Amino acid sequence: MSGTTDFDIEAFRTKHESSHEWALRSAFIREHHDKFSRNRLLCLANCFVSVECYGCRYSAEVTRQLDELGTVIKTGIGKNRPLIGQPPGVKFVKSSSDATKHDISTKVGHCGNRGTR
Repeated sequence: MSGTTDFDIEAFRTKHESSHEWALRSAFIREHHDKFSRNRLLCLANCFVSVECYGCRYSAEVTRQLDELGTVIKTGIGKNRPLIGQPPGVKFVKSSSDATKHDISTKVGHCGNRGTR
């Protein structure tokens, strides 16, 4: 998309994407559409949303690039900053959490079969 001035940004929205995610991803795409190829732009935009909404982590190089590119987006959101972060009602357990601490292994067995292993 390098050098492209007119494009249909709505064409990049996916049917499973929430308004919250789309607000971030579309802002990222609009801001950087002239700096990368289409594939790279969409990949970075998806990574940006994953980091901002769900706390995903990537390599140091990708993280540094997302930090640089995302600064403009985060600044532009300004007072709407609460849009960025985990959506309401969604709770994640960090991968470093000890399953036995939460007694998960005795409540849910393999593939969700309760009480069996």
